[in-house]
Amino acid sequence: MVAPLKLKREKIFSKAKSYEFSEISPIAKVLVNTPVTHLEAIYDYFVPKEISQKALVGSIVKVEFGKQFTQGVIVDRIDQSDEVNIKPILGVLGIPGMVNKNVIAHISATRDRFGGGFWDVLNSHLPSIPLRELNLNSIERDGKRSNLKVDLTKFLEKSAAEIICNQEIIRCAIHDPSGAKPYELLVEIIKARANIGQVLIICSDFREFDYVANLLSQVITLNFVKIDTRDNKTDRYTNFLLANTSGASVILANRSGVFTNLEEKSTVIVLNDFDQSHYEKRKPGWNSRDVSLLRSHDTTLIFYSAVASLEIQRLINTGWIKEIPISNLIKHTFSVLDGRDSDLAVIRKSLKNGNVLISVADKGYANVFLCAKCRNLALCDCGGKLQIKEKAAAPVCKLCDSQSKNWKCKYCLADRPYVIAKGMDRTAEEIGKAFPGVEVLISNSEHVVQLREGEVKIVISTRGAEPVSNYAGLILLDGEKMYNQPYLRAEELTRQNWFGLISRVVADGDIYLSLLNNHPLVQDVIRNERKSQELLNQREAAKLTPFYRVCVISGETMAVNEFANNLQKLATFLIVGPSEVSKNQSKLIIKTTLETSSNLVELIDEVTRLQSIKGRDIFDFRFDPYDL
Repeated sequence: MVAPLKLKREKIFSKAKSYEFSEISPIAKVLVNTPVTHLEAIYDYFVPKEISQKALVGSIVKVEFGKQFTQGVIVDRIDQSDEVNIKPILGVLGIPGMVNKNVIAHISATRDRFGGGFWDVLNSHLPSIPLRELNLNSIERDGKRSNLKVDLTKFLEKSAAEIICNQEIIRCAIHDPSGAKPYELLVEIIKARANIGQVLIICSDFREFDYVANLLSQVITLNFVKIDTRDNKTDRYTNFLLANTSGASVILANRSGVFTNLEEKSTVIVLNDFDQSHYEKRKPGWNSRDVSLLRSHDTTLIFYSAVASLEIQRLINTGWIKEIPISNLIKHTFSVLDGRDSDLAVIRKSLKNGNVLISVADKGYANVFLCAKCRNLALCDCGGKLQIKEKAAAPVCKLCDSQSKNWKCKYCLADRPYVIAKGMDRTAEEIGKAFPGVEVLISNSEHVVQLREGEVKIVISTRGAEPVSNYAGLILLDGEKMYNQPYLRAEELTRQNWFGLISRVVADGDIYLSLLNNHPLVQDVIRNERKSQELLNQREAAKLTPFYRVCVISGETMAVNEFANNLQKLATFLIVGPSEVSKNQSKLIIKTTLETSSNLVELIDEVTRLQSIKGRDIFDFRFDPYDL
């Protein structure tokens, strides 16, 4: 047995190299990124004298674990260890103390909420570390606090503006004002908070990131850092360091930047927290909203979106988050599905004043069609539904992708299709015929069009691909389809999308809603009621988020069934399923109250740890996923 290391100079010999260890706190407690889940823990390593000054708490280090080389993060330095056969730290990766103790605490809190391993979360935060050490002294740093001119009175009452400009810590939700330039209010809020402390803005997707970055670059010339995951390895690492260590005034990031180390009295602004881009795809599947809420209480939190998500709305109802009202309410003229004016009439009227946006649910041409004679559904021989991807093209099966040239109805042999689910291409064709003198543009995820001021065009777009601009008219099609999709957040997303687009319509603009006048969403839009207590009540009755926490288990059917049977014996949690989703793959949904959710996280972690020890396939789990 090797005696514990003592606080005096000793030499440890290995076959490869001899080390002289540090005289001060020679033992480092290292949380190691292990190859298997059940071995992730804190292990003792001794600190060689030559790297002692770099091996700080929070430093990322290279270590040997078993017979493999991996990374670890130093969480403490101590004088002695009770462990034997202690190995040396082989090197410090990146700058010393890269992961601040506050970041370590933040990541630990995230891991405790969503399960999984510490390194599963930390890897989402850290960029790749270049082999060549950077000269950070060559990077320009100003260090001065901003002194930016702010004007919030255009959008907010005096009392609301004072809340935003107050140096006290606040937690609030605010929405884009209608008719203003996109993100105009957001920029003023960022400037106001930058005069107080650091500001971290978490964008939903790259389009939003690029647009906000362009706006901010025009008003913030110093200490503005962008953490862009599209950058090359060196640039991303450099910007990561600037954001986390230089006291940057304003930091713009996507989801991975949500753990950025900030000073006291800083501000975090989460844009459109309902968006799927805020949900981490890698396990354990955290989201930007909840991770921001886990920050220490010395940070101001602002949630900025067209409509508060149901999670934020619940916190508004409890008083934990304050809703900031908008003062510049403008008027629009609304037309509905069962009203006097058709969508074409609204388009014709709006074109006299500027661009018109038409929002549709799907891409494609004829996504579902019937026989025009007998009204039977057009099906492939395999049973799949047929669709027509473009004008004059042969129908194609959605399942097997086979073409049906010279298609004829299987029932009456007629050959004329009747389209019941139009895509944007078919809509563009019909609109082009109705307005032959106006250019019709198609904007989708593959190609987002750009508009210029003074143009008069019609833009047809799917959700999320709308050009960022103001519009004289707005046509919201496919309302029933979007609102009634079989997804957890279908109604909420439709509300978010519609209110967001309505905010881009100028004063006295015309808006067409493709729902009946008595539909709840139509009535909320007309009254500008952005909160939906009805949807919250439905979620609470169904025991779903945000009133319950939900864990979705997926994996091999036998393993999931066995786990479900054992879980039912506890009679502690609500269980839905298991249900088979594909061959030999099943899904299980577990619901738990907010008060007992930590017990479920611990249980899932323990089960996956035992599975790992036994070498069995580990099922996948997600807490509070975007969809069920």
